[in-house]
Amino acid sequence: MPFDSTRPGDTETDDLLRTLIEARALIAKPEHWVKGLPPGDGTFCAGMAADHAAMRRDLGPAVRIALSSRTLAWLQQALPIGWIGIVAYNDRPDTSHADILALYDRAIAKRREALNG
Repeated sequence: MPFDSTRPGDTETDDLLRTLIEARALIAKPEHWVKGLPPGDGTFCAGMAADHAAMRRDLGPAVRIALSSRTLAWLQQALPIGWIGIVAYNDRPDTSHADILALYDRAIAKRREALNG
């Protein structure tokens, strides 16, 4: 079973980091990201991309649910100052695809920093 390590240098085996990276990859192309609409086949909002990436991991159901929650929490922490919700930020009229990718980039960088001390 994969493990979620917090030891320095273990960034490639950290489930949370890998889930953030995989979620970002799901919406890397603008046509795979949605806002203000329900996610569809192959399209995701920022939050659903995180949830989908966590739920498709090869982990037990309870672990996947916990991983999804942790992934969303790291995204929440990476929101710009003044924003408290991923859905609200994703769906605001002036949020761009680049803004959402930058949100993921901040969360990924913070997780790498946490792992590497």
